[in-house]
Amino acid sequence: MGVNAPDDKGNITVFASYFNSQPVVQSQRDYSACGIQSLSNGSNVYNHYGCAGSSNSAYGRFNINTGTLAHPVVGGTIHDNPNGTNTFVSSAVPSYNFNNQSYLQREDTRYNIGYFAHYELNKHVDLYSDFMFMDDRTQAQYAPSGFFAGTGPIPHNPYWQINCNNPFLGTTAPAGQISQAQALCGANAGTSAIALAEIGYRFTSADRNGDFRHDTFKVDLGARGEIDDVWSYDAYMQIGKSSYTQYATGYASLRNMQNALLVGGTAANPVCLSGGACVPLNIFQAQSTGISAAAFNYVLTPGIQQGTTEEQVVSMAVNGDLGKYGLKSPWAADSVKVALGTEYRRENLVFNPDAESASGDLSGGGATPATAGSFDVKEIFGEASIPLVTDKPWVKSLTIAPGYRFSDYTSVGTTDTYKIDASYQPNNDIRFRYTYNRAVRAPNIVELYAPQSPSGLFSSADPCSHPGAAASQLYQSCLAQGVPAAVLAGGGTQSCPANQCSDLTGGNPKLAPESADTYTFGVVLTPSILPRFSLSIDYFNIRISNLISAGYGGANATLNGCIQGDAFLCKQIQRDASTGQLFGSGLINVTNVNTGFEQTKGIDVTASYSQPLGDWGRLDIRSSGTYTAHLVFEPNGANPALGLTASGTFDCAGLYGATCGQPTPHWKSSTRFTWVTPWKITTSLNWRFIGSSKVDLNEGNGLVNSGFYPNNLDTIDAKTGTISYIDLSMQWKVKDGYVLRAGVNNLFDTNPPHGDAVNLGTYGSGNGNTFPGTYDTLGRNIFVGITANY
Repeated sequence: MGVNAPDDKGNITVFASYFNSQPVVQSQRDYSACGIQSLSNGSNVYNHYGCAGSSNSAYGRFNINTGTLAHPVVGGTIHDNPNGTNTFVSSAVPSYNFNNQSYLQREDTRYNIGYFAHYELNKHVDLYSDFMFMDDRTQAQYAPSGFFAGTGPIPHNPYWQINCNNPFLGTTAPAGQISQAQALCGANAGTSAIALAEIGYRFTSADRNGDFRHDTFKVDLGARGEIDDVWSYDAYMQIGKSSYTQYATGYASLRNMQNALLVGGTAANPVCLSGGACVPLNIFQAQSTGISAAAFNYVLTPGIQQGTTEEQVVSMAVNGDLGKYGLKSPWAADSVKVALGTEYRRENLVFNPDAESASGDLSGGGATPATAGSFDVKEIFGEASIPLVTDKPWVKSLTIAPGYRFSDYTSVGTTDTYKIDASYQPNNDIRFRYTYNRAVRAPNIVELYAPQSPSGLFSSADPCSHPGAAASQLYQSCLAQGVPAAVLAGGGTQSCPANQCSDLTGGNPKLAPESADTYTFGVVLTPSILPRFSLSIDYFNIRISNLISAGYGGANATLNGCIQGDAFLCKQIQRDASTGQLFGSGLINVTNVNTGFEQTKGIDVTASYSQPLGDWGRLDIRSSGTYTAHLVFEPNGANPALGLTASGTFDCAGLYGATCGQPTPHWKSSTRFTWVTPWKITTSLNWRFIGSSKVDLNEGNGLVNSGFYPNNLDTIDAKTGTISYIDLSMQWKVKDGYVLRAGVNNLFDTNPPHGDAVNLGTYGSGNGNTFPGTYDTLGRNIFVGITANY
């Protein structure tokens, strides 16, 4: 709402909004109720689905470190007995379905308030100000914490210590089997000796939650007006700040879990050897019978992360019509117009986690250290519109528009940005347009200074878990990555749990700017023989060089490039020194770097037509679509200083998957039919079309599939198929000031394409076995609302 000044020289408008969405868990949709994994039929063809899950379940898993104690269990994995007794089984146990708790849609609550105001003192000074404040709180829910196989209490050491006289260890077993104490400790069972074991044991009754809070404000103070009859100006100052707080609950302290595993006393009266507030933890029974509430309270530890980003801006621009100075083409009706300006910006980031988060003590989290950074930039810029010819034979209009910006960053040095636009209209029926733009994007404050954390996950079936023969390229690559020869000779590494391997993510203060060259050429048709019709066709070619990327094309591209023989990329892979695994203490470094290029080519098409219907009103039709011919990536370019050779390229147009991520269909379009009736009712039907995409793993390009299905074929995920959504809406002007609107999006409740979440990347670039960035995930959506103006 707003009010004008009494003298009508100014006004102020204030606004407020409230938004709330309730959570939708993945178990509430059939396509996301469990993690889907494509399975083979016993050969090299993956042609059917099964429900995947995590081996970190309520039925503990133990992999014994055979180098510490002699014991009868060599290799393999043993589990807590599903019947709840203090015995182990070596047979498979049910995996954990982590989709049950995960969200398709988070709970979210958001408030916005603000104002816009101005007051004109005179034609030279019009003072203005605007302000915006937002408070947003969203709740995330994840599968429970616990012991995750491959992660231990000490960084880069996956093993936990268990004393061999722990009273929770079973000392008896059914005939023909060995006891828990014997399985872990061998001949040292019952003594104070320490056994080492990898442990997977999920606290299934304690969900992990993330409470994310963002507060943002921005205020502008400025003045604008005429300088003289040629020039006008606009100058302003801006201050903005965003605050971030994350409260993490349901996470377990690695330190406390280790303390709680070293237990003395008896099973009836256990005590921690460390003393203090420690409460003993019994993970040697299925969780329904094993862990006390007091033990949960001891090991579950909250974490808090807080940070801010700030920006200050001072900017001034002047606009001038240079016709007063005689700057005008002799063949043009309009004069030359220019805009000139200068700007100063300062950006700052501060991130302060608590000790639990910073140290990496939270299981399922990873160390997130404190960080801070800032940069300044000073800029000058100019732009012009230069009409060359108007209203001449074969030239209705011909205009060019050059532009230039010079920037000086304290973080990356100086950059130059420039462009040239041209427009040629021979007559009223057709117009041609051309643009070349050299854009330079300096790394933003988050890309530079975000904390580096080993808590990321990416979808991958670790190729070194099936290395093949010793002479194979894959086997030799696994050696180069640091997998111990004994592990490879024994059949390979342990697969990442649920094919979720680990990576190191975060900022890089040494980043350089990336640059983009954009070429577009278009034609606009408004034929006089077909009134009320228009058609525009634009060709685009955009190439981003020195690309700012999460690692050298991402974790999968790094892994695939290493397997193809790139020694530099192999150095980005940190395998566990003893087990060679790629999770827990093993990871791939994908912190931000400048590398390679991304290039896309295609055509944008937009058409519109309006047809009068006499007494029935009017029918408007508008359709727009994009044909993506190519989406090419070079994960890393040649860099002799680093010993990095060019990786080669892959084209993700028409593909999706672990490396290409979200589907990029060749064709996407939206077509809307709107009936404007003479009865104050407008109805609209919109058809959204998304073309099919093929899975990248089947493409035969080693950069996208070498590590996952060597010599295999995934037929069940081969193609997503085309998707059409129909949306129907209506607006009714009930009376002056009142508009009722209602409608249905995804009228026919079309399910999104779904597929392998384990190997195809929907854990990373998607969610719930599909890709929410491309498809509707919640199904039919019905809405109703009213707008009232007073």
